[in-house]
Amino acid sequence: MQLFLLLALLAAAGDPPSASAALPDERQQLQLRQLQQQHQQKQQQQQEEFGDRVSFANGLCHQRSGRAKFCQPQFENLAVNQPVVASSTCGSPPTVVCRRDESGRHCERCDASQPKLQHPPAHLTDYHVHGSCWISGPLSVAAPSANLTLSFHKKQTVYYMSITGCGTELPDAIEAYKSSDYGSSWQLWHLFSKNCTRDYGKRGYSYQFREIIQPREVICSDINIITNSSGGVGGAGFSVQQPVLSFSTNFNRASSGSGYERDPVIIDWMLATDLRLVLIRRPRTDGGSFPEEPFAFSNLDIGGRCFCNGHASRCVSRDGRSVCDCAHGTEGDDCERCKPFWVDLPWQRATLSRATECRPCSCNLHSQQCSFDQQLYSKSGGKSGGRCARCQHNTQGPHCESCSDGYYRDLTKDLTSSKACQVCNCHPLGSVSNTCDRASGKCTCKVGVDGDKCDRCMRGFEQTNDARSPCRRIGGDPWPPAPPPAPRPPAPPTAPPPTRPKPHAPKDASDTGSGGSAGVSAKEDSAAVVGATPRPGRPDRKKKGGRRGKKKRGRNCKKNSKCRSNKKKLSQTDYCIRDWALVVQVSRIRRQKRWMQIRASIVRPYRCPATISGSGCGDQPPTLTLWVRRRLWRCGCQRMRASGRYLLLTRDKRRRQSRQDLVVDRQSILWEWRPELTERLLRLQSFPYYRSGEACSDCDCVSRRHRRRRQQRRRRRRQRRQRRQPRPNRAWLSL
Repeated sequence: MQLFLLLALLAAAGDPPSASAALPDERQQLQLRQLQQQHQQKQQQQQEEFGDRVSFANGLCHQRSGRAKFCQPQFENLAVNQPVVASSTCGSPPTVVCRRDESGRHCERCDASQPKLQHPPAHLTDYHVHGSCWISGPLSVAAPSANLTLSFHKKQTVYYMSITGCGTELPDAIEAYKSSDYGSSWQLWHLFSKNCTRDYGKRGYSYQFREIIQPREVICSDINIITNSSGGVGGAGFSVQQPVLSFSTNFNRASSGSGYERDPVIIDWMLATDLRLVLIRRPRTDGGSFPEEPFAFSNLDIGGRCFCNGHASRCVSRDGRSVCDCAHGTEGDDCERCKPFWVDLPWQRATLSRATECRPCSCNLHSQQCSFDQQLYSKSGGKSGGRCARCQHNTQGPHCESCSDGYYRDLTKDLTSSKACQVCNCHPLGSVSNTCDRASGKCTCKVGVDGDKCDRCMRGFEQTNDARSPCRRIGGDPWPPAPPPAPRPPAPPTAPPPTRPKPHAPKDASDTGSGGSAGVSAKEDSAAVVGATPRPGRPDRKKKGGRRGKKKRGRNCKKNSKCRSNKKKLSQTDYCIRDWALVVQVSRIRRQKRWMQIRASIVRPYRCPATISGSGCGDQPPTLTLWVRRRLWRCGCQRMRASGRYLLLTRDKRRRQSRQDLVVDRQSILWEWRPELTERLLRLQSFPYYRSGEACSDCDCVSRRHRRRRQQRRRRRRQRRQRRQPRPNRAWLSL
């Protein structure tokens, strides 16, 4: 309506009176063009919407109930305006060509340099433009044939092909070839000949015979029967000036009993991506000169439809080529496969009786990935073959229908809910394992422990401090009783040690002489009488410095000093709160005044500070200098040996002169390297507990959580000191 109003205003305004009105006219023209473009876009959009509504209303690929059905694009002439490639065309050089039509025989000039005198192969597919023909170049004994090649650029279902003569003598033979792989290979499709027996050893066939043809049989059509002619153009008995040579790809073909639409052999026989016609002129049998008259044809018609395996009702242009607008959960240029998630059933070509649509996998909204499993499809009796992959929300199974280990099914929620599987939460001491019954959620308890989560003792049992048997009978021995110790093997008999004779003591003081200076004193005498007999074989001497043979510790070493090197477990927090995680190879150890200098090379870095570049995580393993306090070295905390390989986790707090210097203190973790530590470090790098949503996803979050908990512990200790109350004992079970 706006377009018509604007046109009326422009007509009423008339021509501009002067040049000063040129600018408004240009603006009006610009607005007019914009309105025209908008009108065209809206009209095109309405046509597309109308086409979609008609497709849905007609039920081209689905019934009104929503059930899929067989569909295919409409029938059309596949050769219209398609480019044809000819091996020879008249006009180079210019020649004179004689033809015969209804008015009689006449000759004309063929010149490729003049458009009005050209006869290119495009005239074969110009949709019945009168007087347009393709004429080949002159023929000779050396070149007795010409080729015509047409490419569809997509798989098409061809029902028939026909080519119309243009007033010249027909070829002695025509060989039709098809290609189903875009010209890579060619297959003989049909034959035309004036003498099929002589040329190809076949009996001349005509569709008037109504004889059954095998599905992949190549037949030879007799040109004489088709044209009802025994000679050339202008010869005796010539009755058709423009004869039509045609053949069908499915007429009278023997099918499997349900029609050619359901027979896969006939369907494959009808498929083609390219068509090639070889026109042949034979030498005369009567010994005459070789006929040099060129070939001439006016129209090439190919009836068929776009091939979409029965899963599309139309073909659309996409990226400059024709593709199927697929339905039934299929995709591809020819709808030849199922979509990535629509693989619950195997892909099949649709037929009139069965649509065989692709079906999405049944993963209960817990996965978006699946693949087809033939074994699962066979076990289900052909009902379902999609196996879901990467099930989420703690589910598992071919359809994500069951809970993972350590989780149970919550029947109060739907199976498609993200909270359908809940964690078991079995008590670590009262339960046998962390797994529970996936249907009820009840844990497997130890003897004497009760409760769904194994968090209390049974009646008649009391709590113990033994993790192996946390509950025992009241007033009885631990249950179950501890097994008796294994008997020790008898020790082999040993010979008694040699005894030394006891020293003879004087009987009384008179034997020692006067004054007692040369004898034993009173104290020594009482010790000799009351004390025990000295150990044979050793002198009776006083022991100094504790037990003999124990390694002497440093003077500043505490008795119960904690060393991180003595830890047996490596947690995520221990890994993240330390800036360095390296595997080092010790090469040299030197002793300084207060420090021990260790020269080491990095074998593999696992974690380095973000502010350091090139000093610890470079491509080439650098050399580091480790510094350890001598007092820690003497205490045995951070001890290393030359040519040893260690795992070192330390903080980046104190550095010395060079960037390659690293201080190892009491908070550092130093383990002797073992190959099984590699898997543990890789797990710490990937944060395995983050997938379940119960932990941090990076080391910064772990460090912040560690500092927050440490502050909370300090605050609680400060509050307890203020209250001056002893710290309460925490029981391991919630009774």
